[in-house]
Amino acid sequence: MGKRRGESPTVAQIHALLYSRSALSAEEVADAFFGARCKVSTSLKELWGWGLVKVAYVMADRRDRSDWPCWEFRMSVVECDVPSGSMLSRELIERAYFRDSYRAPLSHSELGIIDIFFGIFAHHPPWVKLLLIVRNKVASLAGLDAPTASEILHVKIKDRYVVGEKIGVWPIFGLSEDEIVAGRNNKHMDFRLSVLKMPDGDGTSVVVSTICSVHNLAGKLYLFFVVPFHRYGVRKLMVNALAARRL
Repeated sequence: MGKRRGESPTVAQIHALLYSRSALSAEEVADAFFGARCKVSTSLKELWGWGLVKVAYVMADRRDRSDWPCWEFRMSVVECDVPSGSMLSRELIERAYFRDSYRAPLSHSELGIIDIFFGIFAHHPPWVKLLLIVRNKVASLAGLDAPTASEILHVKIKDRYVVGEKIGVWPIFGLSEDEIVAGRNNKHMDFRLSVLKMPDGDGTSVVVSTICSVHNLAGKLYLFFVVPFHRYGVRKLMVNALAARRL
């Protein structure tokens, strides 16, 4: 498996060790392999970057520890069809230039849809926020409607929302007890983001769906470059929310 992912023998061995043991510090990993501390640190950074391990903390211990996190959470976020019970109309879905949906199990079924929305979309890493600010600045210079840097850096969370207000950086187009539909209309394209809480067998799931309708060549070019980052970003946010027990 390590070779298939491009892991070096050392990285693969450390990966296997963390899979079989509880959270370990870099010193403990080095002792297990009689390896150099710097080589172990480099290998751990590779695993962190791939999302195969996470940083864990132990009471009364200031050292960062690496733990097996998130592979199970990554496997839990699966691509699916836009749910038929969504407020997104079938006509809008069928004529969309781009659409995708991802489903994840909801451990805290008591959560309301607003809490679920912010559990996913109010926790962007700093580097993602920076990229969004730069992208939106360029969009504004091109005459497009885009969120401000302040809206991205300082997310306002309220107890109650209504259609027409903004949630995060997006206006709300639809709101019910189990679904919120936000988005934005622009010159190059319109998009809608749906977060839907729905029954799933004996449990409950959350489904995040995105649909985009383009108006011109600029919209198609924009999606050509953005879609790979979008797919990675949405799944990453959902995985992070599961790993942090926010869902």
